[in-house]
Amino acid sequence: EAVQITTEGGFVAQEGPRGKHLYYTKRNAPGLWKRSREGGEEEHLASEITPQDGAAWAVRGDHLYHVQRSGTTPVLVRRPLADGTATVVASLDRAARDASVALSPDARWVFYAREDRRESDLMFVESF
Repeated sequence: EAVQITTEGGFVAQEGPRGKHLYYTKRNAPGLWKRSREGGEEEHLASEITPQDGAAWAVRGDHLYHVQRSGTTPVLVRRPLADGTATVVASLDRAARDASVALSPDARWVFYAREDRRESDLMFVESF
């Protein structure tokens, strides 16, 4: 039977490196939260993760990696989970919005979706 872990919302989640915590984003709120698997209060860790990039992050070891879109080119940044300064580790040329990232277990490589083109089609409806 499923057991509810969060009580104030949750969207994309990852188990922490030692299995004691759950890290997660929320659908309509910026940030990353942490909660013990055994309960207790949630802890807000980072404000930089936007809802549109709610799946574009990963926890590896004692660091959080996430997409940051403050400049013209999105970047992947790394920051200590225990609070600290973010460091740019990779430029993500034309990273697609609403996409996730996949980070290797040793945090040496990353997969991401690149947006090469946007297309749309015109549709026609008659007799409505």
